[in-house]
Amino acid sequence: MIKSVYHRDIYKFLRICFYIMQLLVLFSLQQVPDFLPEIYGGRPTLILPLLLTVSLQEGNYFALIWGLVCGLLMDMNPSRFVGIQIFVMGVGGYLLGRLKDRGYKVNLKTFLVLSVFIEPIMILMRFCLNYNLPKMHYIDAIVNRHIIPCILYTVLVSPFVYLFNRSVLFSMAQKGGDEN
Repeated sequence: MIKSVYHRDIYKFLRICFYIMQLLVLFSLQQVPDFLPEIYGGRPTLILPLLLTVSLQEGNYFALIWGLVCGLLMDMNPSRFVGIQIFVMGVGGYLLGRLKDRGYKVNLKTFLVLSVFIEPIMILMRFCLNYNLPKMHYIDAIVNRHIIPCILYTVLVSPFVYLFNRSVLFSMAQKGGDEN
């Protein structure tokens, strides 16, 4: 009994370390200029699929903390208001974590449905809350040439992030005897 609890704690610690390493790598890839190719003027927001994946794998309180950390990294980008992404991603992570705590089983199909709905909302909220839209000229061109391609690119990258995490977490669960 004590040995199994000890193993679960070690594998939970290893999962958290894996999440942090992956967050740092994806954030670095996202911020390096011209590393990821632009598709029709948009680049993916790689932190959002990771937020969804981790929030749906772990519980609501860990997802809340994870959302706050992801939002802090997103707020490091030059914008007018600091704290908006922290709030949005923290609340989003908590609500997604509630799905896991309520017992919903998440597979690739449900993850894709959630990512198609949640990621565009978060990207559009980030755009709308960080810029003064009524005074912005040519907003339709900005949305058509940058925001919509960013949304599509992020949604297309999401399954790869999810499948990579599931494969690593599945191998950890096999070794640790955990059901995640």
